[in-house]
Amino acid sequence: MKQNQEHRDGPELYDSGCMLLIEAIVRRAAEDYLNALRRLPNRRAAARIREITAFFRSDYFSRLTGVQGENLLRRIRKEGMGK
Repeated sequence: MKQNQEHRDGPELYDSGCMLLIEAIVRRAAEDYLNALRRLPNRRAAARIREITAFFRSDYFSRLTGVQGENLLRRIRKEGMGK
């Protein structure tokens, strides 16, 4: 029963496997965002940027990562412009 309670409360979400998955999702979203920025003013690229921006700004993203997505977007843009 204790195991079910822990699962419901969420601590198991942060085991190493889940953290690796979360990191991979965020890394891929950041890479896709930068690739789309480089393809602007292409319509598909603009749509992809809107989609990824919505993901980073979502409550889901904040709960999943504990990070404010807007701050991460700024860092991604800054690093992307420097390359």
